[in-house]
Amino acid sequence: MNYKLIKTKETPPRYILESGDKLFSINDILFDILTEYNLCSDYEGVSRRVNDKYKDNSLTDSKLIEDSIKNVQNLINTKEEKRGNYIKNRIKIMRGETANKVYSIFSFIFNKNLFTLCGLLFSIITFLFFYINSIVFTKGYEIMYENFSIENIIVLYMFFFVVIFLHEIGHAIATFSFGEQPKEIGFGMYFIFPVLYTDTTNIWKLKKTERIIVNLGGVYIQLIINVILMVMYYLLKNNALLLIMIISNTISIITSLNPFFRYDGYWIYSDLFQISNLKKKAAELTRMFFFSPRRVVKEFVYQKSLMLYSLLNFVFWIFVTIYLFMYLYNSVDHIQNIIDSRDWFSISSVKLLSSLIFVCIGVFNLVKNIKNS
Repeated sequence: MNYKLIKTKETPPRYILESGDKLFSINDILFDILTEYNLCSDYEGVSRRVNDKYKDNSLTDSKLIEDSIKNVQNLINTKEEKRGNYIKNRIKIMRGETANKVYSIFSFIFNKNLFTLCGLLFSIITFLFFYINSIVFTKGYEIMYENFSIENIIVLYMFFFVVIFLHEIGHAIATFSFGEQPKEIGFGMYFIFPVLYTDTTNIWKLKKTERIIVNLGGVYIQLIINVILMVMYYLLKNNALLLIMIISNTISIITSLNPFFRYDGYWIYSDLFQISNLKKKAAELTRMFFFSPRRVVKEFVYQKSLMLYSLLNFVFWIFVTIYLFMYLYNSVDHIQNIIDSRDWFSISSVKLLSSLIFVCIGVFNLVKNIKNS
């Protein structure tokens, strides 16, 4: 078997098995079994040394050692299942030496001190901009609706494509700045929607604080974009389109930090509390709340971060479900009026259609989320 064992420099440490492009999280006992097996392939000898280390003669035997080695070999040789990857039909855009040249130029911005200072400063500037201009959540949408036009939609679409691409580059640059190689930036399909993605699997080998900085890399780039747009907004004397860009970009930042979608906030929470497979564990724990509450108290009482996430995740999706279906219900009369008048291309019709598309996306994601849970 061709593999490498990695013990991360954090407390408590994580144990990684690396084979080619694949990384697997393993426990400390399997890590010790494989370490000893690399030194001596005698199952009895491996068992004896592992048991001596843990001072427990019943911990392993030669049969367990043999089965563990075979399971690892099968895991390494098994091809990655396509259904396990939630982004399909991937097309690689950036990778290799050309990408590394770009990453190396901008890697300085992810110096930990500079990242902390600028990230905090740009967040405060963004907050003050919205506060000074009295832009709250509902007013932000009103401004966008008031300036709704086909031309603005086209410009915003192009703007967002650039922003999301830079967002993904942010993750890649952060990964590179900590000495790990981002595998690729690419284009794919998430359910039925086109998306850009960055494969930063190698950050598993980084310390927790470094992984969190990588997770925040995209949002950090968007905050920089926000500050640039704000300067342009004041220089061009309150340009409406720039204001819409700032609002849209900020909404995108907040959405990215939502831990209940599989976006940046999800991975930040997962890394912060070192909970792997967070969605799956939260779904299992939620089911236990209803069907085996005593088991929850017995097995998860000390996993407060997982219990909190499970509870908030459940409340969030209940709220989203109610909101989406109430919106659809309240839109029925408006839809009927448009059908009766056959005024398909008016601004109000296009606005409603755009809103319904986003609602349908939300419902679709909601159904998929429940199904995957």
